[in-house]
Amino acid sequence: MNNNIPSLDDEAAFFHQLARLLAKAQSTPALLADLSSLLAIWKVDSYWLGHVEADGRLLVDYTSNQEMAAYLEALDLPWNLGSWAQGPTAKAIRSGKPSYITDWEDADSSLPFLPAVRRHGWRSSATLPIGDGDRVYALSLYSRTPGAFGRHQSQTQLEELANFLGAVFARDAELEEEKRKLTRLAFHDPLTDLPNRAALDLRLEEAPARAERHEHLLAVALFDLDDFKPVNDLYGHAAGDALLIELASRLKSALRQNDFACRLGGDEFVLLIEDLEDLDDLEILLDRLHQALIAPVRLDEQTEVTVDMSMGLVLYPLCFDCSSDATGQLLRAADQALYQAKAQKGHRSRWWTLFDASSPMDGRVSVEQEQDDAQSLPAYGPAARQVLERAQGLLAAALPAVVESVYRLLAGQPEAGRVIGALSPEEQSHHRARLGEHLRRLLDPKLDERAHRDLALALGREHAVTGMRPEWMVGTYGLIVERLLAGLPASAALLSILVRRLSVDQQAQLEGQAEVEVEYENTLQHIDAVAAQVGSFDELAEGCIEALYKLPGVVSVTLGRPDPQGRFVFEFVAGEAFMDYLERVHAGLAPQIEVTPGELGQGPSARAWRSGRIEHGINYATAPGLAPWRDLACEIGVRSLVAVPLTSNSSPQAVLSLYCDRPNGFSGREQIRFLHQLQHHFALALRRFELEEKSVLAEPVRRQWRERLEHHDGLILHYQPLVDLKSGALIGVEALARLRAPDGGIVMPGRFLPSYGDRELRRLFERGLYLAFEALHRWEEQGLKLSVSLNLPAQGLNDSRYLGMVEQALAQQAIDPARLKLEVLESDENLDVPARDRTLAGLKALGVWLVEDDLGSGFSSLLRLDRLPFDGVKIDQALVRHYLQNPLRALAFILHLTRLAQDMGKRVTVEGLESQGMIEASAFLGADYGQGYAIARPMPAEKVPDWVAARPPVTAAEMPGTALGALAVYLENGGGTPYIADRNRFLNEDDRLQSFCLGNNSVQAYIHALDEQDAPLLIEACEQLASLAARGVLDDKFDQARESLMQRLIERARQEG
Repeated sequence: MNNNIPSLDDEAAFFHQLARLLAKAQSTPALLADLSSLLAIWKVDSYWLGHVEADGRLLVDYTSNQEMAAYLEALDLPWNLGSWAQGPTAKAIRSGKPSYITDWEDADSSLPFLPAVRRHGWRSSATLPIGDGDRVYALSLYSRTPGAFGRHQSQTQLEELANFLGAVFARDAELEEEKRKLTRLAFHDPLTDLPNRAALDLRLEEAPARAERHEHLLAVALFDLDDFKPVNDLYGHAAGDALLIELASRLKSALRQNDFACRLGGDEFVLLIEDLEDLDDLEILLDRLHQALIAPVRLDEQTEVTVDMSMGLVLYPLCFDCSSDATGQLLRAADQALYQAKAQKGHRSRWWTLFDASSPMDGRVSVEQEQDDAQSLPAYGPAARQVLERAQGLLAAALPAVVESVYRLLAGQPEAGRVIGALSPEEQSHHRARLGEHLRRLLDPKLDERAHRDLALALGREHAVTGMRPEWMVGTYGLIVERLLAGLPASAALLSILVRRLSVDQQAQLEGQAEVEVEYENTLQHIDAVAAQVGSFDELAEGCIEALYKLPGVVSVTLGRPDPQGRFVFEFVAGEAFMDYLERVHAGLAPQIEVTPGELGQGPSARAWRSGRIEHGINYATAPGLAPWRDLACEIGVRSLVAVPLTSNSSPQAVLSLYCDRPNGFSGREQIRFLHQLQHHFALALRRFELEEKSVLAEPVRRQWRERLEHHDGLILHYQPLVDLKSGALIGVEALARLRAPDGGIVMPGRFLPSYGDRELRRLFERGLYLAFEALHRWEEQGLKLSVSLNLPAQGLNDSRYLGMVEQALAQQAIDPARLKLEVLESDENLDVPARDRTLAGLKALGVWLVEDDLGSGFSSLLRLDRLPFDGVKIDQALVRHYLQNPLRALAFILHLTRLAQDMGKRVTVEGLESQGMIEASAFLGADYGQGYAIARPMPAEKVPDWVAARPPVTAAEMPGTALGALAVYLENGGGTPYIADRNRFLNEDDRLQSFCLGNNSVQAYIHALDEQDAPLLIEACEQLASLAARGVLDDKFDQARESLMQRLIERARQEG
């Protein structure tokens, strides 16, 4: 059996294993293959995944093994037709809900695939519909075990698995879409959306071979606009862009379906016209194209322009054979023909010129040679430096206009425009300046490649943090080159340097973005690891926010929730920026965040608490809801935040907020996906912990309590005596931790313990041991030999260091181990049973007394009483704290639990004794020891000897002096039989009860000692019961009298308080 397979009942283990599978999966097939280990929980033998096409066909994407592949191959899958439509796959896809078959032996015999299922021996199945937005998947699981998927918990977990897979498929679909967009950007001109030079090279590599196979002509045409520069000069670059966009649109409309048009840059375009049978076809096409292009273009309501153009044309294979280096030779030939067309512009008969194969390829060929030479020129180093230095003045002059063009292009895009639009005017100006500085450094003649990569990597990381997608910047590179070179003399060397430096820039920025995404993924895995190891919510919160604080761009992380007054309390904080804010709130210098929907409740944290959704504060400088904190946020370096509600059972339990040093933090697609994953991972971890209202504690206070623990006089112990209830003798004290605040005040554990994690609790226990042992020595010097009790934290049972601390402290302080009592309040959470048993055995071997704390707080505590080596027990004070509300119930608990524990050989302590009546009652009910305010309040160590000396001698009471004590005696002797025993037991005890009622018992003695005018009804009930006892205890009137006396004692006990 695979020991790594979590139990169906181990829900946390199931979700953590699922999260780990998803985190490490590099691809969907790899994830589906890895699922086999998880699906073994339900004894799944085979499974497959399919999806529904737009036409209704169901296609198989994955099969887990050869058996499943063979099963599907033998079937036809018209899943939505005829009887097939009644199968589990069709039902799940149609309804969007899982379809379960508990046992195929009981399935509808008309199902067409039933015989095949039975041949494979499958008995049960589950089909899970999975939607990723545009596509519907179905995951079908088959098991040879009947009822494998029948349990409600199984189905809940399977549906959660489907949700996880849906998220993964959606992520993969988005990544494919982004990849498609990047590919398009790589092969398309961002301004005109025509293919670019890279796409031309690919197309031109194959076109000559196609022409030869089809025995058709191929025309390669290069054309540009005549007098395009005046349009830019007169009307601006925006008008020039509009002209190019309109001409590109006309070009696409005028060409045939198989023709190809691309923009090289500036106003230069290339056409590939294939499948030409003769020149007549070409002339007709070019005339139609020319008429479309020279039609007037309206730039705005007042401006209309008309431009002509010149074209150079080469025909393959008529002009020459260029089977080697076809791309280069054909373009050079077209370029030379264009050169000739422009030279004859004033007196030519048509707008295009055909390349003359008989004339030498000179003139413009030298330019092409320059281009070839430029390709071998390094983008960095001395040669590149010379080229850039010659153009530096012109490049610097062109840079501001380039930045404006790029900025305008980005602002006009929907997503990029949203990011830019969230900036204030000052921030937009700064953003432009940053872009300009980056381009200036990119053009620096002295720049080396390593420095350039570092710069671009850092910029890519910054873009990742602020939600700038890589394809947005990639789409601007063509524009940057075009604008930079627009006013410069043609230079193939400069163009080559710019293109290659921009390519390095692009690659490094993509690497920077990828680094950030890896950090996000590593953080999620770290959170999973923390959740699996910690033992408390505090430790979970601390470990997670510290990990998130290390993410790029994050300056603070908080986790908080509202207090009962509706004020947001930040219990955990990482980062000094937010600590600065909290200190100002404490000093009254900054507004508190509230959860109500008023002015102070419009921030993301409050909105996330109310809505249960992730909420963004895109920019403190511009977001209206952040106005109350705007100036302070800018002062402490916070520009944006995002608030993630952490839910359990669909309701928010806390809000996790990440504060960023840049606007638009965590607003991009990858960041939002990360936030949803973070929310889900945190929600899984939250299932293990209960958050209580009383533990809402602000981070500055938490930090103060931790610091006080380490201060030399920050921790003090108060001691509460424990007495023997039979003899009244003092037998020991319980050490109770307190903190001394900086102002000298005493801080109770209810205030500081919620801020302590494992490390602080371990330190508290260790320091407490030594302080308690030092007190034992001081008391012994004064003739007072006592034992001391300390609380052992629940996590101490799993941590061997606690045993080592006890052993070391006993040895160093020379304390008899029998004088140390450790009170253990065990928790079932994260319990390592072997480690617990080793710890308890080790403590017993030392000779330490072990006491089970809070007996009766749950059924598990009763089971542990019998199984674990406790010497004594403490009855949970919650059972007796409100004894006056139901005295009979409180005393019945003490009686039952005392008998149970003493039958097992354990000593019983009743804590929480707050009245003399409860002390008496506990003693008469058989408890061994008592502790509570009615005996003594906790006190400093130096006051214990004085309390002992001032305490009057105590002897065991022979008769009750309080109504509660009398009621305890009455119950002990059977007076409350219907409450504390069944009728059979009552019959067995009738002699004892009758003898008690007839005799001169202590209850009667207590009642007769009362003033007759003070308790007439009680005295009357006592006398009536005594007179009826002679007739027998099974008489109905006796039973009524017994009940009446009990009620009168209860009333008297409440009067006495």
